[in-house]
Parts: sequence; C-alpha cells; structure tokens
Amino acid sequence: MTKTVVHVFSGFLLILLIASAANAQNNDHTVRAMLQNQFGLTQQVIERAEGAMTEAYNYRHIEIIKIALLKSNEHIQIARNRQQMAKRGLDNDSPITEIQAGLILTKSARESAWRAINIIKQASGRVLRMTEENENLVLRQLEKTDNLIERISGNISDDIPPRLLNMFDTARDNQRRAWELYRNQQLRPALKLSRQAEKTLQKAIDYFKSGQTEMRRMTNRLNRLEQNLDHARLTVGECNSEKATKFLKQLQEAYKKCLEYANQGNTEGFNQKEKIAERLLRQIKEICKKENNLQPKLRQLNAELDRLTEAISGTGNRGAKNALDSAREYLHEAERFCADGKTDACAANLKAAQISMRKAKKLAGL
Repeated sequence: MTKTVVHVFSGFLLILLIASAANAQNNDHTVRAMLQNQFGLTQQVIERAEGAMTEAYNYRHIEIIKIALLKSNEHIQIARNRQQMAKRGLDNDSPITEIQAGLILTKSARESAWRAINIIKQASGRVLRMTEENENLVLRQLEKTDNLIERISGNISDDIPPRLLNMFDTARDNQRRAWELYRNQQLRPALKLSRQAEKTLQKAIDYFKSGQTEMRRMTNRLNRLEQNLDHARLTVGECNSEKATKFLKQLQEAYKKCLEYANQGNTEGFNQKEKIAERLLRQIKEICKKENNLQPKLRQLNAELDRLTEAISGTGNRGAKNALDSAREYLHEAERFCADGKTDACAANLKAAQISMRKAKKLAGL
C-alpha cells in the first residue's frame, strides 16, 4: 500500500515538472517573438537614419550639415552596436535573461537611431531657413541701394562736381551688376557688390553734405547698426531661440525708428533708439551663447547615460534602473526644448537628468 502511494505521488510530481517546463518554454517563445518584432522595428529606424545621413552627405560642404553628420554618426554607431548585441537574444538556445536584455538593447538602439534622424532633420531645417533668410537679406539690400540711387538722382543738378558724378555712375554700374548676380542666384557676390554700391553712394552723400557733420555721424552709426542687425538675424537663425526671435523683432523696430530719426535729423531720438538697439543686440548674443553651451552638456549627459545603462543593466538593481529611466525622460525633454529654442526649460531638464543619474550611481554603488 505504501509503495503504491509513493508511485502515484512520483507520477504526479513528474507531471508537474513537465507542465512547468512546458510553460517556461512557451514563455521563452513569447518573449523571443516580442524581441523579434522589436528588433525588426529598430532595424527599420536604423535604415531610415542611414538613408537620411546618405542624403545629407551631398551637402557636407555646409558647416551645419557637416557638424550634424558627425553627431549623427556617433548615434548611429551606438545604435548598430546595441542592435548587434540584441541579436544574440534571437538565437534558439538563448536563455530568457539574454532575450530580455536583447529587448532593452534594441529599444535603446532605436532611440539612438531616432536621435541621429532628428539631428539631420534639425540641421536641414536650419539650412533651409538660412538660405531663405540670406536671399531676403540680399533682396532688401538691393532694394535699399535702388532707393538710394533714386533719391540721389532726383537731387543731381547741372553744376554737380565731377568727382561726385563719377562716384554716382560707378555705384549705379555696380548695382546693375549686383542685380544680374542675384537673378543668377549668386547671392554672396550680389550682396557684396550692392553694399559696395551703397557705400560709394554714402560717400557721395557725405561729400555733398560735408557741412552736415552730425548727419554724417548718424549715417555711419546707422550703417553699423544695420550690419549688426544683419548679423543678429543670422545668429538667431542658427540658435533658434523664441526669446532671441522676440528680441530680434524689437531690434528691427528700433532700427526702423533710428532710420526715421536719421532722415529727420533728430539726433536726440536717434541716440535713444540706438541705445535700445545696442541693449537688444547684447541680449541676443547672450541668449544664443547660452543655447550653444547647452548642446555640449546634452551630448555629455547622453553619453554618461549610455555608460551607466551598460554598467547597471546587469546588476538587477531596480531602483537604479528606475532612476536611469527618469534621467532618460528628462534628457528627451531637454532635447525637445533645446530644439524648440526654449533654453531655460532645456537647462532645467538637463539638471534634473543629472540629479537622477547621480541617484542611480549611488543606488548601484558606483
């Protein structure tokens, strides 16, 4: 009777072991299928990133694109390496721990590939905006010089000095060639030649109004202010800050008032608006300098996050991993705010990410 009970119990135990093994095997298959799906999605994003980089490579002579390609290449290399490591979990004999690690790695690889795509996308958008702004800049210069020629033409008399007449003819010829260059999309030479024509015309005006010293001084200051305004437009276009864009609009209005006061000979009004314009120029430079300083910090923290992820992934420390997840979210937010030109929000998220990473290191005992 006792032997019979033992045999029955042993048979029951064997059935339980077989069922447990079958459930574990089914679970392995489920996780492996999930990895296969995620691996395929990541591969698509990597290929998309590689395609974006190949297309951007045709414009590598542009400095912004050149820098973007270098940054994107760093992220795509990280994505490829992690995807290669994740592939180990697809082997038929891979343990469940390696399959789970593969899921983490392929998702991380996909994030790096998306970063590469976003970098190329942002750089291409900036180049497009800069091209449009440069064309508008040249057109405004040409129209401005045309207006100056027209204004002077209406005041030329028969007794005009030969030197003044020669200066006017030279400026008009240069302006005509500048328009030809602009129509042929040779923007930089067109801008240079039109500015040269304007400069010659201004010299002619100064020569003609040699007795009006204060007016000549205002004209020179106005030219300097206009050049600073052009530089500010390019600076804001590169740093892409909402606050800097707001100040640029105010700067443009201040310049218009300076131009109006100069034409009226209103020295007091000109001086007041010029001071406002100079203050706005300083604010734009400070904002864009701060934005440019955030990018290296963002790259540094992303690299540190990658190192910590590798160091902590095998420890099984849930608290440290949660802290890293928080840091990753903060960095994603920082990237988004930096891309939108919201430097204060970007800096705040970078600080929060740094604190979360310190917490992860402490919890992991690193």
